[in-house]
Amino acid sequence: MKSLLQFHAATSLLLAVLIYFLNSRDAAVGFAFGATVSFFNLVLLVIVWPRILAKKLVALSVGIIVIKFAILAWILYEVVTKKLVQVGWFATGLGVVIITVLAASVLVPQATLQETDLN
Repeated sequence: MKSLLQFHAATSLLLAVLIYFLNSRDAAVGFAFGATVSFFNLVLLVIVWPRILAKKLVALSVGIIVIKFAILAWILYEVVTKKLVQVGWFATGLGVVIITVLAASVLVPQATLQETDLN
């Protein structure tokens, strides 16, 4: 799972630099902010979910889902209403997690993805 996080970070950084040179600084900042939010969401999933599912704690998992989406909704509200970054590029940065998970599932060897040593 560490390789998935590293793959996401490297892909996000590479795409942010590419957007910086091809589009603008503001677009790259918006993309990087969205990619960072999706990275921390992915970190939470990689670290917390295996521990919760191993113990079969349904109430805790529902609570984490609700809290996580409440935080995401707050971040989205702040970004959209205060025009902190370009919303389109921010949304693209959020969506980069889909690309990295699909690409990592194809490119990274299966044995590497099944590592459970998260310490």
